[in-house]
Formats: sequence, structure tokens, C-alpha cells
Amino acid sequence: MDGPLPDSEVQSAVTRVLGTFRDCYRGAAKQAGKTPPLKIKITFAIDEGRAAQSLRVSGDTLGVGSCVKDAASKLRTRVAPDVGTAGVSVVVKFTPVGA
Repeated sequence: MDGPLPDSEVQSAVTRVLGTFRDCYRGAAKQAGKTPPLKIKITFAIDEGRAAQSLRVSGDTLGVGSCVKDAASKLRTRVAPDVGTAGVSVVVKFTPVGA
């Protein structure tokens, strides 16, 4: 993370949407008929409104990108950055059960 916001704030916000990210993976895996391990990177900014802005998802090889981006757009931190905007980069790994 780059900016005036505690890492714990971002971690807490991301934790609140992890279940939705999992649902995105399950839906895409079911549609594709496979459950490969997957690692995606989500980058965004948090501004004085405490909401995720300028979302980008990379590394998607299964079709979860738009679903994850939609879920991440609901990310909100409990506090705003002290000054300006905080740049955030999060890596989410999906590992199928039994893999």
C-alpha cells in the first residue's frame, strides 16, 4: 500500500468482501468446468470518500475479473486517508479444496 492509510484498515475492508470474491471464483469455475489455482491482483485507490476508486484486476485466467471488480467496488475503509489518496495493491489467491 502506498499512502496515508493504515494497512489494517485496508486489510479489514478486503476481509469483508472475501466471501464475495470466493463466490466469483466458484461461479467462474462452474461455468468453465474447471477449478484451477488462480492468483489475481486488484489495484485501486482510496480517497477521502473511503471508497475504492480506479479499480483494476489483472491475472484473471478464469473469468472472475468483472465479478471481482464489481465486488471490490463496494470496498470501503472505516477511516479516510489522513491526506490525499492511498494507492492499494492486493493479491488474492484461490486454491481449490484438495489441491
